[in-house]
Amino acid sequence: MKINFLGAAQNVTGSKHLIQTQGYNLLLDCGFYQGKREESNQLNSTLPFLAPSINAVILSHAHLDHCGTLPILVKNGFTGKIYCTPATAEIAKYILLDSAEIQKQDCLYFNSHLAENEKPIFPIYTEEDVVKAVAHFEPIDYFRQSNQWTQLNDNIKFKLYDAGHILGSAIVFIEIIEGSVTKTLAFTGDLGREDLPILRSPEYITEDTQTLIAECTYGDRLHKPMPDATSDFKEVINEAIKNKGKIIVPAFSLGATPVFAEVEPDTLCIDPKDIEKRITKYTKAIVVVHYLGHPCDMDPIMEVARRNKLKVVEDCAQGPGAQYRGRYVGTIGDVGCFSISAYKIIGGGESGLVVTRDERTFNRICQCGEGGGLWRPDRCALPRYDGELFVGGNYRLSELEAAINLVQFDKLSDYCARYRKVSTRVLRQLHRYREITPQTINDRDGYIGYLLRFFPATAELAATLAKALQAEGISAGYRGPCHGPDWHMARDMSPVNLKTGHIPGGSVFDDPRNAESRERGGYRPNQCPVAEDLFGREVCISLDQWRSDADCDALANGINKVLSAHCTRDDSGKAWL
Repeated sequence: MKINFLGAAQNVTGSKHLIQTQGYNLLLDCGFYQGKREESNQLNSTLPFLAPSINAVILSHAHLDHCGTLPILVKNGFTGKIYCTPATAEIAKYILLDSAEIQKQDCLYFNSHLAENEKPIFPIYTEEDVVKAVAHFEPIDYFRQSNQWTQLNDNIKFKLYDAGHILGSAIVFIEIIEGSVTKTLAFTGDLGREDLPILRSPEYITEDTQTLIAECTYGDRLHKPMPDATSDFKEVINEAIKNKGKIIVPAFSLGATPVFAEVEPDTLCIDPKDIEKRITKYTKAIVVVHYLGHPCDMDPIMEVARRNKLKVVEDCAQGPGAQYRGRYVGTIGDVGCFSISAYKIIGGGESGLVVTRDERTFNRICQCGEGGGLWRPDRCALPRYDGELFVGGNYRLSELEAAINLVQFDKLSDYCARYRKVSTRVLRQLHRYREITPQTINDRDGYIGYLLRFFPATAELAATLAKALQAEGISAGYRGPCHGPDWHMARDMSPVNLKTGHIPGGSVFDDPRNAESRERGGYRPNQCPVAEDLFGREVCISLDQWRSDADCDALANGINKVLSAHCTRDDSGKAWL
């Protein structure tokens, strides 16, 4: 048996340990080296072994420095299985997808700021590479659950103990037979502490261990017992109060846990009836999303909110300029939030906008966004009321972006009018079909109309229609029921579903004020079946605000041609407008 330490040795990142025995190559972890861009790209894109030579991988846990180069391994020719716990398989999928997205965005930013002689950079792997890597995952339970070893070949078997580090983390115990000799090896991965909330304490290996590979990043430090840590924390608080000192706490913990509500069966906007069902004594506010430029049905939503004394926050990121019964979205509820980044309907840099009628809410938003009190009449004065001042994020909009936005806002009403004119002209010419449900428009005069959407009766029909529309030269999109992760969907909102925070213990789910509401249940797959069904059958057609009348007529004729070829025309069906 030969052990090769190829990462996380003499440093603390990029865990890779290769076990070679009798022609079998077993890799323990395949971690991402995290460091300076040039160095990390070199180390991560070029593996220190031939990927096709690796027979199997055992993954200790889902942190990026332990799993982050699995897509490179598969991309370079690995064909075996990646063994890990079910929780690790689920978390690692999202960690890797997030890594691919970060690389993409990092490259876009870097390449847009190249100096004259600099060469562009490219992601070392993509979302597609991640999907292929995840297909190699082979989830296995802890030994305490299954009471079974996992056999790799006639001479190698292993089992997993709980490492107590993060959900799904494992200690790997391997037994290898070489001739008449049985050898044992344990790989700890990263170890957790005993008696912590949520996580189980690390399990003790019961077998004789001849070789131990252990992480020792914090090996020269001793944690205090939890009761002592709690006592120390109280002492710090009391000392600060006694000396009239300051205690700085994270500003990102909102003290509230999100609850997902269903959408209406023909708009993909939040369903007012379902909101009512999900309100409890813990509910503080309702967040509505004006999805893809289509305003929600705000009157019944506001009625539910006012009756239950709840605040309403409007997410208008995809609908600036849309109106509902003569009122602009974002001005109907208590707070309106807008995104004006480059890929929204109107761009003004990477920035956002919040509007409200309430002065104290406005002041709080200003303080959260910048934190220095520059917005106050007297910046350095003492608080004028409880809660006025707190530690903010210092995320101010630049003056250049603000200047661009002012110009862009002047164009917004014209943008919306052109989109609405194009959409209306196309929709009025479309025939009705038995198998097609057009999206309901809550306000015909107020929606924007940069996307034409409809819901075929089945996902199979939706796929057929999208393909046929594309063949006709029409820009049509379709996700399907088995689409990849999308954070517009409740099931894929991993920061919420995994209940993670920006630091250990920093999640809203760790807040003791949420203890009672937390006990009412967590998040689960398929918690919003109406939304998932519609999302899986939805067909979208992109519209261009600059289409001429002739272009609109040609588009309508093309859509009718495709739908008539695959669906049953029915004049009693639902109208498009």
